[in-house]
Amino acid sequence: MPKFSIILFFYFSILMHSFADEQTIWITPNETDYSRLSTGLAGSNITIISENEIKNFKNLTLPEIVATHSGVQLRNLFSNVNSTQTTLDLRGFGESAKNNNLILLNGRRLNDIDMAGVNFSMVPIKSIKRIELIRGGSASTIYGDGATGGAINIVTKNVLDTSMILEFGTRSHNTYSTNLSLPIKIDNTSGILFSASINESDTYRQRSDFESESYLMRYNIKKENYDFHLDINNSLYEQLLPGSRYKANLNGYTPSDPVACNLLSDSRTAFQKGTWYTLTGQCLTRDPDYAKFDITAITAGTNIELDDLTNIFISISNRDKEQKAFVASGTSTLGNPTSEDTFNLYELETDYLSLRTDHKTFLADQLTTLSIGVDFQETDYSKKSSQSSSLQFGGFVNASQESRAIYSQNSINFNEGNSIMSFGARLENADYKVRESFDKSVSKYASSSARDPYQTKMSNHAVNIGIEHILDNQNRLFAKYAEAFRTPDLDSRNETCVKSYSYPCSHPAFFLKDQKSDETEIGIRHKQNNFSLNASIFEMNTVNEIRYIPEKNNTNLDPIKRKGLNLDFNYNLNKDINIVGSFTYIDAHFTSGSLTRGYFEGTYAANSQTAISKMDSSRNLNDGTYNIAGLKVPLVSEYIYNLGLNYNMPREILFKINMSFVDDMFVSNDQENIEPTIPSYYLFDLSLSSENEYGTWSFGIDNIFNTSYYNFAVASTDHVDQSYGRQNMYPMERRSIFLDYSYEF
Repeated sequence: MPKFSIILFFYFSILMHSFADEQTIWITPNETDYSRLSTGLAGSNITIISENEIKNFKNLTLPEIVATHSGVQLRNLFSNVNSTQTTLDLRGFGESAKNNNLILLNGRRLNDIDMAGVNFSMVPIKSIKRIELIRGGSASTIYGDGATGGAINIVTKNVLDTSMILEFGTRSHNTYSTNLSLPIKIDNTSGILFSASINESDTYRQRSDFESESYLMRYNIKKENYDFHLDINNSLYEQLLPGSRYKANLNGYTPSDPVACNLLSDSRTAFQKGTWYTLTGQCLTRDPDYAKFDITAITAGTNIELDDLTNIFISISNRDKEQKAFVASGTSTLGNPTSEDTFNLYELETDYLSLRTDHKTFLADQLTTLSIGVDFQETDYSKKSSQSSSLQFGGFVNASQESRAIYSQNSINFNEGNSIMSFGARLENADYKVRESFDKSVSKYASSSARDPYQTKMSNHAVNIGIEHILDNQNRLFAKYAEAFRTPDLDSRNETCVKSYSYPCSHPAFFLKDQKSDETEIGIRHKQNNFSLNASIFEMNTVNEIRYIPEKNNTNLDPIKRKGLNLDFNYNLNKDINIVGSFTYIDAHFTSGSLTRGYFEGTYAANSQTAISKMDSSRNLNDGTYNIAGLKVPLVSEYIYNLGLNYNMPREILFKINMSFVDDMFVSNDQENIEPTIPSYYLFDLSLSSENEYGTWSFGIDNIFNTSYYNFAVASTDHVDQSYGRQNMYPMERRSIFLDYSYEF
């Protein structure tokens, strides 16, 4: 859509604010509708996960709760302890999912403009009032960059609605957790909440120990015409990174030392050891890889009710993040780091300001909600690199990004209140600067060459239009069209490309195009007696989709189409038995594009007979390239479904059993679709829980049948003969037992 048309849209929105008739508001939606439609995103496929529903999920992390609903795929590394290194994939984005889905806390972005992902453990489950799952790109008009696949908004309770809770939990592999929520009521309108969470685990993998601490202080005041909150949060966590396991080569080649030392068949729990040298048949142990995070956030927000029709929302926040990461090379041995080892210190500070006004009024006889807002965000980023934490830094990257946005999101009721239409648009501009330098007196960087400084201005837009129509008391139809965008994150631009004869930097330094998408969706909501159903079909097209390639310059992918079906249902068989389920179908494939043969320019080697033998010869083009149109996007499962049964047993005991299925998928780096796939798997979990005057307890077994599975793997980029079928994979936790107890004072 031309920028001029969007400017006219904003002008029209302002005129509606000015000239709309002031009348009595006569339509009051119920609580579920208000939660969903108050965003102004009527027509979008939005699920509200209520506080009561959250309570029924025993021992599940926040991402796991969301993933019980359709349209969501989980990807985990390092056994998924406390949601560490967990990615939620909405709409089938595969490896780039964490940067195509926004995670929000009370409407504030938790995503930083790097690739570290979101620390879900910083939000205590018991502090959550509801979770808003917004599928697809329509949320981009409100929240901006990165909501292409969707947005997940976590809404927390007011301090005055919070009880004092002390909770303890334990599970297999020496995993322990303690949570405390302590609200202090000042008067009938204000209070202070202190919250703390401490977790530790040896985890399923060897040398993968995990520790985390999260602390929150919240001040709330809520009066008749305004409310205000101030949050101060500090979150720290550290985990040893056990590395990947390998499958043996499939072509009869003898595995090299790196593979022989880390075979999945030998031990799926073991850590990755030194790889190039052996001693009496054993791999040499190297220093552990690890990651440490220290995140401090201060957020203040207020909602001012000017009158019965107009509200003003203001939010301001500052977030500081320090991350330390160490990765040992294959030649390292314990206590003897080499120049191939890497220690990185990242520091990132983000300031954010958001202003919005909502106005309810009438246009003629039609109830209308008009919203106009502005967002400002400024981020400073620095990265220092060395050989180890005790040695001098020699590599430096400094970057900054400033973004400014104006948006309008509106809705109007018509057809005597039986229909509601939403329409919104966003204009967002950003300035980006980055500079790289090396201290050549540090031996590790003596021959490194810095890329030229880079500066660019980005201008993007998002639009949506949606409609919902009440057919009868049981059925509602909804439909939407949305355009969204994603700008390249700092890590995508800043990954160092080492210039050498065997590994050239052939792409323009730091340069990536902005990603664009458009999407349509149509669905139905049905609710009758004891049965409810929410179903939709969608189609999304993206261009310049951003792909992250570790240790190389990143790239924009060829056009991709995604289409699929989302279905959720809930059936109360009787007053004691409830059945819930979800089904997701996603077809994500390239619509055009080609790969170039060659060691360094393409993704498969010119002399890899294995790769060539697995490829479809009819796809060979006259220019020596390989046509990938119609091939699947890696790391996207075509079918995912969940089925759960809840049974209220005597003595107020709740019995739950859940089955989930994830279809097979192609591994990362396999755009050609020739490598062995990640196998499909079923998981079965069960739990017992009860709540009475003595507290709440829950006991359960996850992965009852001890299923061996993994949901992430990466293959060699060039698929050479010697490594075909060798994939780096991260085995997930087998059977585990948990026990939790909490007491509400």
